[in-house]
Amino acid sequence: MTLNSTDRFRLIVKLWLFASIAGVIWNLVPVFATSRADQQTLAELEEQRRHPPMATVDVAEDSPWPDSTILMKGQPVAGLDDANLPSAHIQYGRLGRMVVAHRSVSVINASMKLPEVICSFPDRSDTETLFAAAISGDGKVIAAVGEFTQVSFWNAATGQLLQTVEDDFPTAAAEPDKSTRGHKHANSLRYSNTGARQLVAAPGGCLFAIGKVDGTVELWTAEGQALPDRPNGLVTPEWPYRPDVPGAPPKRFQRLRRMHLHEGEVRQLEFSLDCQSLVSTSGRRFQEMQEKHIAEGIPPHSIPVHDKHPLTNNRT
Repeated sequence: MTLNSTDRFRLIVKLWLFASIAGVIWNLVPVFATSRADQQTLAELEEQRRHPPMATVDVAEDSPWPDSTILMKGQPVAGLDDANLPSAHIQYGRLGRMVVAHRSVSVINASMKLPEVICSFPDRSDTETLFAAAISGDGKVIAAVGEFTQVSFWNAATGQLLQTVEDDFPTAAAEPDKSTRGHKHANSLRYSNTGARQLVAAPGGCLFAIGKVDGTVELWTAEGQALPDRPNGLVTPEWPYRPDVPGAPPKRFQRLRRMHLHEGEVRQLEFSLDCQSLVSTSGRRFQEMQEKHIAEGIPPHSIPVHDKHPLTNNRT
């Protein structure tokens, strides 16, 4: 059978229309499938919202969290005596370092798959119980406070004692030592309250802050060392890369400033990221010390960390 030109044209048009429709349908099938899958996902999420899943962990009947759905697993730390960890003081530092104070101080490398203790101090011959510790922003020094009216500074890498500085302003929380323990401090005073002094380190350099129950805040630093103006190890457009200064940690430390800022006890301290501001909270009121340029000197009620950038006490 021979097709004339008209029939041939009609056949070609029909074939083209059939192929076009088939192509459109072929392309729409995934779209409809995706849309249906999205609708199914939304329906499942709505069902989970209305009917939350049952607990996925075994929970005791008397548990305060009977609806727990997340399984939390602790990671043991090799070489850490965890007998008194419920009352431990823990702070994180640079390069995955973590400091745990629980009678003694342990420096932990938490960046490893199985965290392990790098060093611990003091040794057993020193019977002072340490309540709190913090590692400096440069990772070289650990400051610690404990039972005695003093502040001790330690080598973060080796646990060697660098210096012990007497706290000349003990608070009423330091009571006469009537214990029968053999080792006593020279002034026969001992802190029994583990929260009598709060301790925190700035994120850069070697700068520490101590808050006390009498409402005072003190800044401690290494002698002859420039104060930090940025965190160690953080690179931003404002803080270009600055390599760490090599060498041993400092060996001499001092109280830089002391100020009575609160009527109640100091509950918490926190440095700003640029190390030039410090926020302290107390049980009675909130007070903030923030960076402020003072051209004509430092006004009352301020703790200058930098001569050009004093930390000024503002009440809010």
